[in-house]
Amino acid sequence: MNHKIFLGYIFLFFSFYSFGCNAIPFSEVSNKEHYRVKSPDGEVDAVLRKSDGGATTSVSYNLFILPKGTSSKELPLEHSQLIADKVEDLRITWIENKILQIDCKSARIFRFLNFWQSKEIQDYKYIVEIRISPNCHL
Repeated sequence: MNHKIFLGYIFLFFSFYSFGCNAIPFSEVSNKEHYRVKSPDGEVDAVLRKSDGGATTSVSYNLFILPKGTSSKELPLEHSQLIADKVEDLRITWIENKILQIDCKSARIFRFLNFWQSKEIQDYKYIVEIRISPNCHL
């Protein structure tokens, strides 16, 4: 095989390999606030965001605790208290001030933090306990 033809095939291979997926137009990932629940004392909001990348991906949920009225738009995942997918019947409920319960029939949980605090609310002294119901099968 001619050396130039061989180099041409290599160039084509790496071109398709490098740019192949980027050439396919993908729909934008939908990432929006699913619902928001205000704490009984009105200090913070529990916000559940839903992300959907389309037919080939699982719908995922992210739970954030925020000072009351704060926007949840464009929050980084490292600020979420919960990241889960394959979720069935997910609900979040304030049991009382500073105690938030997560209920579901089933879920695959990738990240869970059982507390939240912020400098913005009582200089880290306001602590929210987060519980997952024992009825939530993993």
